[in-house]
Amino acid sequence: MSEEKKPEIKYKIPEININIDENNIKNNSPKILDKLFDNLENIENIRNQSLIMTEISNSRINLNQSSTSKINNSVFLLHNGVQCEKCKECPIMGHRYKCPKCLNYNLCEKCEEDNGEMGFHPHSDFILYRIPETPVMSNDFSYDCLTKDLEIHKNIGIKSFDIKLKLKNSGYLEWPESSYLKCRKELSTIFCEKCKLPSIKMNEETDVDLKFNKCNKIPKGTYTCYVNCIIEDKIRRGPIIIKVFIE
Repeated sequence: MSEEKKPEIKYKIPEININIDENNIKNNSPKILDKLFDNLENIENIRNQSLIMTEISNSRINLNQSSTSKINNSVFLLHNGVQCEKCKECPIMGHRYKCPKCLNYNLCEKCEEDNGEMGFHPHSDFILYRIPETPVMSNDFSYDCLTKDLEIHKNIGIKSFDIKLKLKNSGYLEWPESSYLKCRKELSTIFCEKCKLPSIKMNEETDVDLKFNKCNKIPKGTYTCYVNCIIEDKIRRGPIIIKVFIE
């Protein structure tokens, strides 16, 4: 069986055009050195981008895997801190499209294609970013809290109550069964119980109930609970911040 040929990555080295003569060297040596260093820096940037694209190609990522397949040890190229304004994917994975006429309006590859068909955004001349401005390779665990209303009002004297949260696996690995939510007691002024999380795959969602007990002795006031998501014994992203108003 013949060995599969790897895709060839080609990049052009910028030409360095400097007219060198005796007077030029004497009068303009600082400028000549600056131009040389600028061109060397451009060559290095192009080389780094080429290496990144080669790594992506060699990783053989299949983004069309079925939802039941488990993704292990895959390398993803992420546009760190950039959110798709349509589907809210953050960070954008793969190609990023930025509107040159709007302030910080970005779309992922799928939504940019939908925009061409449905025209939900008034502009269509998006700028394509294949390489992130700050490349980040990740195969980590992560989550998004989809529950927007995290301000809870309860009457004084209540003994216990539950808060329902909807979470999404926004990472690229399946959550292990040992994952859980835990109140960060050194920051919180009202406390919830530890809550076990189910094992869910990438882009799947789950509903969880946070239980707050022994609340009948809490006086009137505003209280805050900081809830961390613990996956493989590590805190993932920032805490979920819940405000409770005892009235």
